[in-house]
Amino acid sequence: MRLASPADGDRARAAVEGVREISGALGVKRPLRDLGVDRAMPASIAVGAVADAVTKNAPRLPSESEVLELLTLTY
Repeated sequence: MRLASPADGDRARAAVEGVREISGALGVKRPLRDLGVDRAMPASIAVGAVADAVTKNAPRLPSESEVLELLTLTY
């Protein structure tokens, strides 16, 4: 990755910003916390996801704890 030297000298921050820029250009999804989800929400989201009609028609039905684990990992 070729980044210009940052004016403040913080190369780590510049690298993180560069990766975010590339991720955005590629359409890579952001973490849930960046989308306004607070720490209390994943549990209720997991309940709703398992109860959703689309999930119930999936070939493999996830448990609420499996959905919560995925949400926690993407937080």
